[in-house]
Order: sequence, then C-alpha cells, then structure tokens
Amino acid sequence: MSPLLTRNIQGLTLDDARSIDAVHAVEVYHHNCAVGSDRADGSGIADPLLSEGRRLTLGATDDAHFAEPDHFGGWVRVRAIENTPELRLEALKVGGYDSTMGPKLRAN
Repeated sequence: MSPLLTRNIQGLTLDDARSIDAVHAVEVYHHNCAVGSDRADGSGIADPLLSEGRRLTLGATDDAHFAEPDHFGGWVRVRAIENTPELRLEALKVGGYDSTMGPKLRAN
C-alpha cells in the first residue's frame, strides 16, 4: 500500500505526520480545499519532513465532489507500462508520475 498523506486531514499536526511511517507522498495541492476553504497548501507538512531527510514524493490532486466548482484543478499523470491498477499503484510508489494544476507537461 502506498498512502498519500493529504494535507486537509482535520487536526493533523507535524508530529502526527512524523509518526506515520507508511506514507510515500504528501499532497501539496488539493483543489477541493483551494475552492472550498482556501486551505490547499500542504507544504507546511511536506517541507519539514523533507528537510528532516524523509523520502517523499509530492502530489497535486482533485477528487471532485461537484457540489461547487471544485473539479479539473489538480491532475496526476501516471507513467505505467500498462493501464492496470497494480502498475499504476507501483508507478505512484516509485514517483513515476507528474502532478500539475492544469498545464499539460511534455517531455522533450
């Protein structure tokens, strides 16, 4: 399992985040929280963990609820050999993805 530590978990402190050792990524942008509560930034959790030597990848997400204009604001493009759940999860675990808030990323 490769959990993504979301920055909008109610009551999560930096000490709480430090105590979770099974996390592979931190959500540094969450579009629903940007639109609904102006709390989209997860760098307050990610920066200290990275500075302390924690190996993490970072993600930008959008899990649209469509109750407000909260969709199409955070994208994850996974680089997997095949489009299967197992290979997509493996790509996420090893950092084989790009996250963006909208612009399409192109490799040269």
